[in-house]
Amino acid sequence: MDIETFNWLSAELLNSHQRFIPDPICETYDVKFGDFQTGVRCETCSRFGMIKLPRTWSCPFCNATDCLAHQRTLLEWFLIYKKDITNRECREFLGIEDIHTAKRILQGMNWQSQGTFRNRSYIMNFDNNHFAQSKGGIFIRQ
Repeated sequence: MDIETFNWLSAELLNSHQRFIPDPICETYDVKFGDFQTGVRCETCSRFGMIKLPRTWSCPFCNATDCLAHQRTLLEWFLIYKKDITNRECREFLGIEDIHTAKRILQGMNWQSQGTFRNRSYIMNFDNNHFAQSKGGIFIRQ
């Protein structure tokens, strides 16, 4: 292939690139949500069960702290379960009890919301870079 054809082909590939946004695993493979491990995973020791403290998350196993641990976990929600999340689902998935804490977390993610009060859900916009920043893997409880 000559250099001119190669440059044209490279430009065409770059111009036609589209971000791949997979359907959630539970929808695609008919996996039950209960089969997945919930809770916030520690990046240091990879164990689930980080505890929410003011302005950070703390791992009871290795004592590591991470103020952004909930963000990675919530990004995994959209890959695992469905394309929106409610306050109750957020609390159950992150392992927190306080409604107001979950509300602050969800509002802090700057996601689009739909509905009001009890029927409010949050939808992640995959066009921003939140999705690309997720380093965490998805873990299935065995």
